[in-house]
Amino acid sequence: MKTLQKIVSGIALAGTLAFGYEANAQTKFSTETQMVDNGIGSGIPLHRTMVETKPITVKYDKTTALGNNADPVDVGAVFLNDLFSNDNTNVGAYAINVGNFNRNDEQFFGAWISKKYDDITATLEAGKGSRTTGSPREFAIGYLRSPFVSGDVAYFAQGSTFTKNDIWTYGWGAYHDEHAYVGAGRNVKTNIGLLGLKGFDDFGTFTYAIRDEKTGDVKIRSQTAAGNVNKSFFNSELFNVAANYFTLPAFFTKHFSPLSTKGDIALKIEYKKSGATGAEEREVLLGTNQTPVQISLGINNEKKNNTSVSGLAVELYKDFNIAGIKGDVEVRYNARTKDLQTYVKAAYEF
Repeated sequence: MKTLQKIVSGIALAGTLAFGYEANAQTKFSTETQMVDNGIGSGIPLHRTMVETKPITVKYDKTTALGNNADPVDVGAVFLNDLFSNDNTNVGAYAINVGNFNRNDEQFFGAWISKKYDDITATLEAGKGSRTTGSPREFAIGYLRSPFVSGDVAYFAQGSTFTKNDIWTYGWGAYHDEHAYVGAGRNVKTNIGLLGLKGFDDFGTFTYAIRDEKTGDVKIRSQTAAGNVNKSFFNSELFNVAANYFTLPAFFTKHFSPLSTKGDIALKIEYKKSGATGAEEREVLLGTNQTPVQISLGINNEKKNNTSVSGLAVELYKDFNIAGIKGDVEVRYNARTKDLQTYVKAAYEF
């Protein structure tokens, strides 16, 4: 912990010296912790620490495998936002380390430039990796955001200057207006579809479907809410985030809010199929934010080899504000699999 504090303090000091101190600037310290107890093992597979003090963001994911699997690699990054910024241009850069601080680590250095043209924003991002275990990896990503059309196209290469072998392309596009959102994307041999309705006070819905052509795996999830719906979830910006996350490789995992936070009454329908085993998993949850501790209840079912097994699925959610520390706690239990998961977020600004 002392080492981490020294690193964060050093970065903050360097940022202050390089970019100048901004009067009344705030620093936000936040954590996210996932705890799991299931048939594989128990432990903390993810602990995230993040410090945000303009123009610097420091983010570190400590990951731990459950059971006897090898320890997965950590991911740490320093983002320098607003290196140059005016009314229609923004430039930033970052450095990312992937690994457990040994010879197998890989470093990525990247930058982006974003330009606004009236109500259209176009962004170009490029990065290059460095590692001792293989050829360097490089990427370039183009982003487009407008009132009616959004999309990303990405190019990832292993080798020098985007010209060597193992070249993959990734991309997605979506049309959206005041109320509708329709999108589709492709990640190597994985197809993604998205459909949503938003912009209503008392109704919202979002559905995505993912199919891996290579493995045959299928996943479909739909969430619908009625009554005082969460417009921070049911909007084009969040749907764009989901499309980007499902389509493009990501250094950091994303955690989306649970069902009960979507509205006064919310319904989730989820379907998964394993191409390797043929097992099918179905789950139906009904949730509400009208109880002191928000709750979602439903049934989780698995059908495999003509055998069907069902169990109760429960999700609990509660936000808190204690001595200026704001956050929330999520708990999920699947009685069929005996899987207990907890996710805790906490943040403090000073």
